[in-house]
Amino acid sequence: AVVAGAPTGRYFRRSDRLELQDGAYAVWIQQGKTQTDSVNLTAQQMHVRGAAGNALDEIVLVGAAWLRMEEVQPDRAGTRTVQADSVVLRMKEGQIVTVDASGEASMMLNARDGVSVDLKGRRILMGFLDGGLDSLTVEGHGSGACVSSDSTTVSRISGGSIAVAFENGTVRYVRISETARCTHRSETENTGDIQLSGDHVDLTFEGDRLTDVQAEGGVRGRYKPAESGEAP
Repeated sequence: AVVAGAPTGRYFRRSDRLELQDGAYAVWIQQGKTQTDSVNLTAQQMHVRGAAGNALDEIVLVGAAWLRMEEVQPDRAGTRTVQADSVVLRMKEGQIVTVDASGEASMMLNARDGVSVDLKGRRILMGFLDGGLDSLTVEGHGSGACVSSDSTTVSRISGGSIAVAFENGTVRYVRISETARCTHRSETENTGDIQLSGDHVDLTFEGDRLTDVQAEGGVRGRYKPAESGEAP
């Protein structure tokens, strides 16, 4: 069940739509097949469709919208925070299946393996499978960073669009497209510092470490070895 409130509200029975205004909030526990999330929402306005039925259909947040999802299992950690001008949550059988944030959108993801991902763009799309985050896309001059659990390894990325794929709740693959750029720096690895740009840049992760970087189309790069001067 969803607990929601606001200073003012209206319910439209024919369309089964609840409108909350002047500073709305909502909170509930979402139970999926793979995990359980605590979901918190706030916005200036909130439109809830399917409020009188057995399951919600859609929640629309308008004006300084904020969404936080946090895993509540004691043996697993992970949070997802989204801020934007507007956020649309689409539901199926009581579970969130997509989150669509637009207008100066930003998100912070702390994955189960300790990796943190901070992204910004004009639009952020998140897809969920059985309650777990399955895919993430940033559109409109996206930028951000992937940081290891001990903060010693940082991969900074930017491009026209950024697509992130997950495996068992952790970041596995990142594709940057349209004027793609990546800068990778590590204080502990012996690989050195990497700067790479191209039409597409692909990053592959294992756990909280970057294991592979590839670029396509107009590729330019720069490499600085870990223990010597810059390579030509």
